Amino acid sequence: MIDVDNQFGPQTLTIGDAVFLAVPSENAVQPDPLPTPGIVFTIDHYACYAAVGAPIDLTVTLADQFDTTSAVVGARRSSATRSTRTMRAS
Repeated sequence: MIDVDNQFGPQTLTIGDAVFLAVPSENAVQPDPLPTPGIVFTIDHYACYAAVGAPIDLTVTLADQFDTTSAVVGARRSSATRSTRTMRAS
C-alpha cells in the first residue's frame, strides 16, 4: 500500500504488477531537410502499475487540442511513476 496526495486529495492505494509503459507526446515541427543528427526528444516515460483505491466521484472538464468534454473521475485502475526505459537490441 502507498499513500498519494494530488489534486484530488489524499488517498491510500493498493499497488499491483506493472501493466504498461506510458509515453507522453509532444507536438513538434520538423524542419525540412532534417538536421543531422536528428531532433532529440527528452520526454519522461512512466511505468504504470495496477492500483486499487476508493472512487473519487468528481466531475471534471477535460480540454485538449481535439475536444473539450466532461468526465467523472471514478475508481483508480492504475498509478504511474517516472521510469527509465532501456531498449534491447533485437
